[in-house]
Amino acid sequence: MLNRSKWIVAGMALGLLLAAGCGRHQPPAALAEQEIPAAMEKAFQKAKPEARALAERAVRSFRGANYAQAAVELRSLCEHKDLKPAQREVASQFLLTVNQQLQAAQVQGDQAAAEFMQLQRRNK
Repeated sequence: MLNRSKWIVAGMALGLLLAAGCGRHQPPAALAEQEIPAAMEKAFQKAKPEARALAERAVRSFRGANYAQAAVELRSLCEHKDLKPAQREVASQFLLTVNQQLQAAQVQGDQAAAEFMQLQRRNK
């Protein structure tokens, strides 16, 4: 009986810990396509030149519907150690949008998008 009580208390404690943690760190939401240029410009206007150049190239690639290239540039950008949290968040939101576009292109039969998505899955 005592063993069962310990399990119940432990289960309740675990449930409370999980509930307390929920909602604190929600994943970023994808940016709407029309928000991307302004959001990236605002986030990276005072960034170091290399990071700013990557951000600009990612936006150009996205505007040109070169989603695979935009994804590569954004992943490289997100790996910069000197990014501020707000910059990293905007870049992550942009990357979510790019991934959505890649998935949509794959569904529509874009072979290059399908190959890129497959390569991404293999490299995770």
